Amino acid sequence: MDDQPGLNESPNESDAFVPEKMAEPDASAPVPAQDEDAMIEESVQFINRTVAQMMFGASIIIGEHLLTRYFAGDIELAMSHAPNKSISFNRLCRRPHISLTRRVLGGMVSVAAQERYFQSIGLDAGKLHYTHKLSLTRLPNDGAKSELVFDCIRENLPSRKLNLRINELIRISNPPPAITSESIVGQYAKAVDQFLGKTVMPEFLADKTNLYQLERETQERLRQQAIEWIEEMEARRAACADLIIRLEDVIAHPNS
Repeated sequence: MDDQPGLNESPNESDAFVPEKMAEPDASAPVPAQDEDAMIEESVQFINRTVAQMMFGASIIIGEHLLTRYFAGDIELAMSHAPNKSISFNRLCRRPHISLTRRVLGGMVSVAAQERYFQSIGLDAGKLHYTHKLSLTRLPNDGAKSELVFDCIRENLPSRKLNLRINELIRISNPPPAITSESIVGQYAKAVDQFLGKTVMPEFLADKTNLYQLERETQERLRQQAIEWIEEMEARRAACADLIIRLEDVIAHPNS
C-alpha cells in the first residue's frame, strides 16, 4: 500500500468502513470460459479494494478512540515524538494479545490528531486517501502542510509523488549542518581514533602459550584474520599518505 493510486480512485474512508452494500462487478450474465481469467482478476481487485476500504475506515475509528481516551484530544501531545508521552498508551501497546503493533497504533493516533487540526483550520481533507494522511503526519501542522494538502487534492498525487514532496519539505526545514574547518578535522580525527581503537590486540593473543591451547582451525582463522587486518591497515596508511601529499601541495601553493 506504499504506492496508492490517485485520490479520486478511492472513496472516503469513513463511508467505507461498514457499508450497507459494496459496489461489485455485474454478475447477472454467465461468463464465457474464455473470459474466466478476466472475471477472476476483477474479483481479486474487488476483494482487495473492499478489504482496504474496511481497514482504512477502521483505522480512522481506532485512531479517534485512542486520541480521545489516551491523549485527552491533545493534538500536539499525540503527534509528538516523546517516548513517554502517554504511559497508559505505552501500556496498551505492550499488551501481548493486541492485534496491532505500536507503530501502527501510533500512526492511527497521529492521523486522528491531524484530522482534528485540519478541522480546526477549516481544511477539508476528506478526499485524501488514508495512506496520504499517514504520510502527511511526518510534517508539522503548519501552513506548508496545508498547502501540500491543497496541491495533493488538486493534482491528484499518488503516494510516491506525495512522499517525494514531503521529503523535500523535511530537507528544507532541516538543512544539514554547515561544514567548518573544525568539523572536518574533528570527523577525520574521530574516524582515525575509531579505526585505531579496533586495532588493540587482545591480551590473550599476546601470550604464545595461550595460542598453543587453541585448535588448529582457530589458529588458521586467526592467522587469516591478522593478514586481512594488516592489509586493511596498509590501505588506511596509504590513504593517509596520499592525504599528506595533497595537503602539502595545497599548503605550498595556496593560490593555485
